[in-house]
Amino acid sequence: MAFSMETWFKPFAVAWRARAYFAIGAVLWLISLIPLPFKDSPKEWWQVVIAGAFGSLDKVSYVVLLAGLVYAVFSDILEFIWTSKLQEEIRKGVTDISNVLADGLGKFTRSLVDMSFEAVKIWVENGRGAPEERRLIGVSSLKAFYGDHLDDEDNILHFVLDEILESSAHAKAHTWENLSINIMIRESPVPNHFEWEETKKYTVVCPAGSGNIPIKIENSWQVGPEIIQNALDNLEYSLRIGPTEYVNFKEWRKAHAQEIQDKVFNVNHDGVRIAYDGIWLSMAIDLECPIVRDSTPVSIYEHSYISDQDRCYALALRHPTKGLQFSISLEGLPTWAVRQPTVSASAYAKDKDMVEIRKTQGRMVTGSLRGWNLPGLALIAEWTPVGAKDASPAR
Repeated sequence: MAFSMETWFKPFAVAWRARAYFAIGAVLWLISLIPLPFKDSPKEWWQVVIAGAFGSLDKVSYVVLLAGLVYAVFSDILEFIWTSKLQEEIRKGVTDISNVLADGLGKFTRSLVDMSFEAVKIWVENGRGAPEERRLIGVSSLKAFYGDHLDDEDNILHFVLDEILESSAHAKAHTWENLSINIMIRESPVPNHFEWEETKKYTVVCPAGSGNIPIKIENSWQVGPEIIQNALDNLEYSLRIGPTEYVNFKEWRKAHAQEIQDKVFNVNHDGVRIAYDGIWLSMAIDLECPIVRDSTPVSIYEHSYISDQDRCYALALRHPTKGLQFSISLEGLPTWAVRQPTVSASAYAKDKDMVEIRKTQGRMVTGSLRGWNLPGLALIAEWTPVGAKDASPAR
């Protein structure tokens, strides 16, 4: 059997580990060899103690030397176990655990984006946090989607949010649906005037199902002073919200007849104001009408006279309106024609088929607007004598 240098030096290396034990044992053994004059016949008590201690030092040294030997042997055995098997097993176990953790962390990291999206989505949908926090998340998402050019305070995103959604998107806010307007312009027995008949219907939608509908209506008619009383006699105007009629001009006029006899007047009662300045007869309605449902029908009827110089109809919407239909007809006016109306939604509608306009030989124009219409000026229509500039036959 061949022995390597490591094999020869192995016992010395083991003994070197227990050198402290061997050194202490050797010192104690040498001390036990020191002769004491009173070792065999001590007389004083302290001599007895010292003699007894010195007499036991040789036995203590043997114990220490034996402990050093035991320590050296056991440490070598433990080193052998550690270097041959245990160290490798522990290293392998640590490596496997590290690989598992690294793989799990990688999977977690790869799914972190999806988890964050779902967490934020659930957080928002469940109404967690303050409303301002949820709104801020929405604003940040839109800015990140459309671009950092929206970081400026005065941008289109903030305009839409602050000016349109803030006043229309809350549960207590109002929007309109299914607005229909039918206008008939007829020949009038009053010279230089037309007879005007308009029916308007729409539904006020309030998801909260309670509150008040603010009614703010302004109308004006160009009427000569010689026919003002005749115009008032023939003026019909009614406003009905749900089953309740809130305005009936004929009844209102009977109650305040004495106040509107002058050539110029301005009378305001019960949320209805009638004024005449010698040229324009104007009516303004300002009411707060309660609602108890999430959708409430509104109907407005008007029968009046207008000057033949008043040749334009403009529709202004106070609320976002979903769905609009209109028709303007001329009856008994063969020398007049309705021009192609201008519809604001045509300028911003993504779907070009959203707006549909039809004309019938210049006597009638109808239109429909699918989808949503923004607040503001929605429609302008004109009627002119046939042959006038830009007067249009059927298109």
